[in-house]
Amino acid sequence: MIKLIVLGIIGIAICTILLMTTYSENKSFKRRKIQSRNLLKENILRSKLNELTVKKVKASKRLKVEKLCIQAGYNLSYSDYLIVCVLIALACFVVCRFILRNAYLSIILTIAGLFFPNQYFMVKANQRVEKINNQVGPFLKMVIERFKLTNDIKRAIIRTSEEFQDEPPISTEIKRLVAQINLGRPVDEALSEFAERIDNKFLLRFVDYYKIYTSVGTEESKALLDEALAQYNEDRKSRLHLKKEISSVKSEAYIVLAGIPAVAVYQIIMNPDYVPFMTQTVVGQIGTAVIITFTLVAFWFVNKKIGAPIK
Repeated sequence: MIKLIVLGIIGIAICTILLMTTYSENKSFKRRKIQSRNLLKENILRSKLNELTVKKVKASKRLKVEKLCIQAGYNLSYSDYLIVCVLIALACFVVCRFILRNAYLSIILTIAGLFFPNQYFMVKANQRVEKINNQVGPFLKMVIERFKLTNDIKRAIIRTSEEFQDEPPISTEIKRLVAQINLGRPVDEALSEFAERIDNKFLLRFVDYYKIYTSVGTEESKALLDEALAQYNEDRKSRLHLKKEISSVKSEAYIVLAGIPAVAVYQIIMNPDYVPFMTQTVVGQIGTAVIITFTLVAFWFVNKKIGAPIK
């Protein structure tokens, strides 16, 4: 009798485990099915949005936005960029309208939210372009010296890429260049695209001079490659001088902008009625909206006109 009871308990336990396993597998299958369905819907919506933007938006505008994203280090299409803008705008509206309960601020920040990704990508692109501009010189110098020794531009680029493996952000662009060359793309075309992505005028000149050399093939045309590097070094000296003059103005502008939230924090700490007045009264809500609008416009001006890399 005891043996039968033990066997029954064991049988029930085995059946329970099998049922749980089957349920878990079925649940996982359903979850994967739902994920696949959502992914399919997302791909369909994205493809439709791509078609719509191609038809309705000028190619120059789309390329400008996509180039900005690439320079910032993000490989986004124009439709992906639009999705990000709309999501951020909706998030700003929800926070301001239903959490802060400020209708005036919700309108302003919803509009600002549409342009926030552009400002973010612009800041990242400015920082990335500035750093890449400083790395272009050593890259050009190494490629030119190796090309003089080997007379093989492909080999010179691949060997130089090995020395820039741990030097972001230019290492990412060089890896992409090498990958295109290894896939069989003509070196002059791959170099042209590489120079366009980086958007450095001296690298563009180097590509033009290399094309002249491949067409002419003389030692005089080969010497033009050194001219591109010499122009880069001369321009770098001028840019360093201008950068020193602008840096003080740029620092002062950011200090003034930082003073606005600093004053707000000081008022919050020193005056307990400040937060209720600014968030619950009509005058305070309008004042908050005006202050934030002024701050956003000032930030855009500093970022666009003062903080941009010197070209």
